[in-house]
Amino acid sequence: MNTPCDRFYSVEDVMSILGVGRSKAYQIMKQFNQELEREGYFTVSGRVSKGYFDSRTMYEPGVRPPWKKSAKEPRKE
Repeated sequence: MNTPCDRFYSVEDVMSILGVGRSKAYQIMKQFNQELEREGYFTVSGRVSKGYFDSRTMYEPGVRPPWKKSAKEPRKE
């Protein structure tokens, strides 16, 4: 059975995924939730649907965003 944690991202998740601060993450979540509400979907304040977030941001879980480099990449000379 899916739990709410399996279906929604928290503000910390959004901050980490997008590399933005807390207020910007809340702003994005609010916008996405308003879009979903206009379409008649149930939303949770302070959370955002993983499916909707992933489709709107083209986020693929498990794929490292280009701005997040792995630790200690070798220097090119």
